[in-house]
Amino acid sequence: MNFNIDKKKKIVSKIIEKINIFNVIILAKFKKISTNQLTDLRVIFKKKKIFISVFKNSLLKKALIKSKFEKIISKINGQIICFFSNDVILLSKVIIDFLKINKNLIVKIGSFFEKKIFLLDIKNFANIPSKNVLLMQLFKIFRYSIINFIKILFFIKNKKK
Repeated sequence: MNFNIDKKKKIVSKIIEKINIFNVIILAKFKKISTNQLTDLRVIFKKKKIFISVFKNSLLKKALIKSKFEKIISKINGQIICFFSNDVILLSKVIIDFLKINKNLIVKIGSFFEKKIFLLDIKNFANIPSKNVLLMQLFKIFRYSIINFIKILFFIKNKKK
């Protein structure tokens, strides 16, 4: 009996460790997803540095109490798979891409910086360009602004003559 309790405490402490490391959690129901599909999903997520795991609901609820993800405890029921990440945009993109291939994964709820997020929010996050794309767009804006400013200065200089 003691061995079982100790094992459960270790699992709860591992979940708490993940909660403390990551800023985003997304919970999804998975039914009729084969072991091979789940393994493929794990491989995809591991490459993207996203932690994915299945926990017993009672242990997950226990770990989420008094955490930054406490607001989503009420949605934990059935077969739940947990996705943890620090990059909500990347996590959202990977989940939405997987949903296009496999309709058996049903996003229930998530939490991002202590706020609940739902499937619509995840879809919106997935539509946001990546950090690199946004930086390139910002760079282009600055570049063209500077070029136009220089053109204006030359125009003013030439007009004075």
